[in-house]
Amino acid sequence: ISVLLLAGSVPSLAAQCSKYDVTSADANSFQPFSATGVYNSDTTVTMSCEGELVPLWDLAAALGDTLSLYCNSDGNFVPDSDRTYSGEVICVTCVAGDANFDCTNGGTCNADHSCDCPTGYNANGRVCEEITCPLLPSAIQSASPDGPYKVNDVVTLTCTSGHVEGSDTSVKDQTITCKDTGGFDPTPLDCIVCGSSADCTNGECVSKKCVCDAADNYILSTTDATVCELVECAADSCSGR
Repeated sequence: ISVLLLAGSVPSLAAQCSKYDVTSADANSFQPFSATGVYNSDTTVTMSCEGELVPLWDLAAALGDTLSLYCNSDGNFVPDSDRTYSGEVICVTCVAGDANFDCTNGGTCNADHSCDCPTGYNANGRVCEEITCPLLPSAIQSASPDGPYKVNDVVTLTCTSGHVEGSDTSVKDQTITCKDTGGFDPTPLDCIVCGSSADCTNGECVSKKCVCDAADNYILSTTDATVCELVECAADSCSGR
């Protein structure tokens, strides 16, 4: 049996589109899922960007969180709403001038679709987050003004007991500034009551505080944190001490 094949009668293979990774640090995902990453022509898929990124084509039009793509007869994915498009579909952080996808809090969306934030802010995706410096004064240290603090805020720390560590015992205050690193400059020092037991009267220096021996009837003075005072009273009057 012979088979005659006429010229031009061999059917051509249908075009296919391959899933591609967008030109960004984050991968995209296509639905429905294809184990081979290959889709036949005349197929529509939904592309999603990872994280907070958004799909973009023509480097101008943001389309929301997902984008419907169409596999055309040339074997290329194009936006389903613009099947004549021949450019690249990418996932980006921000879109300049777009009310939904521009940088927030005064940030600028650059040509590479990354956010530049103003002084005192750090970029977290397209959100410019204000930098603050947390401060937790100790039980023997107060801060003015109260926190949290913005970049360039100046804070005065005052030792309500003792003195600034590493300084003369007369030094009670230190001034620090909130920096754009989220920390203070200079680094805040602790307030200490004592450096050794020699700094304590009738007591011992423990963890930089004077500790009194209650068994010997000593208690810490209410006016001087370096002095342990002897409690003297009649034998029958000390039970409430």
